[in-house]
Amino acid sequence: MISVNITTTFSRSSLCSATLWSLINQSVTPDAINLWISHDSYLADGGFDKAPEWVAQLNSIKNIIKVRFTSNIGPYRKMIPVLREADIDDIIVYADDDVIYGEHWLAKLYDAYMKCNKKNVVATRVRIKQKNFFGKNKSYNLCRIENRNALLNSNFIITGIGGCILSKSNIDEALLNINDYKIIAPKTDDIWFSKVVEKSNCNVYVCAEALAEIQEIKHTTAALNVSNTIRHVQESVVSRQFNKMTSYMLGYCGFPISNNDKMIKHVDEYFEKVCKNK
Repeated sequence: MISVNITTTFSRSSLCSATLWSLINQSVTPDAINLWISHDSYLADGGFDKAPEWVAQLNSIKNIIKVRFTSNIGPYRKMIPVLREADIDDIIVYADDDVIYGEHWLAKLYDAYMKCNKKNVVATRVRIKQKNFFGKNKSYNLCRIENRNALLNSNFIITGIGGCILSKSNIDEALLNINDYKIIAPKTDDIWFSKVVEKSNCNVYVCAEALAEIQEIKHTTAALNVSNTIRHVQESVVSRQFNKMTSYMLGYCGFPISNNDKMIKHVDEYFEKVCKNK
């Protein structure tokens, strides 16, 4: 079974409908598209009383969208529940709710995954952690996006915007069943899950040709990519340029300039302790 999994919040529901429209129009049709939402509120999500009305409208075109109500664990809803319940042979894809995916996006991910014999996690948009001249980690904001097909075994961050395909067999079950993500990194699922993949001793194959299939919807509605990468301050044009230059210098030198930088440090430290005690 092949399923595509996304989650959304009540305030982003209209954005999500556009994403789902692109997913039901893929050249390779998944067996199911799971929309993971919650009744209860958490973080920026007020919760849903019922399934969005547009689900029925989209299902009238292609009846593959399943609304899955689950406990509200924020952005982790698109990966944790489905991986825990999956059979060993299920193929799982997760994606973001504010992206238009080109019609061949899923086909390219699937083909790359099968060429790897399902041994590697396959992702489209992956950042590479980099060190500066002094051997310290640069800021997340300065980590380059890999734009060529590549096989990575460490120092990667899979970003949800590009999507990711994997099976339960790719992940260490003990690491999958850890629930501390809600305490350590409640908003930064990309960072947490990338570390789970790395510590599972699973390589990541970057499917760069699928990058052309990604069109991000620009918005500011409860956008985690904005809150995790940008410091919010009111500033003039001159001070904006000065702050941009200052942030670059601080980021290059390894100082935290965003929430992602703090979370990378916390997650790295956490998993070093966990894996040492295994």
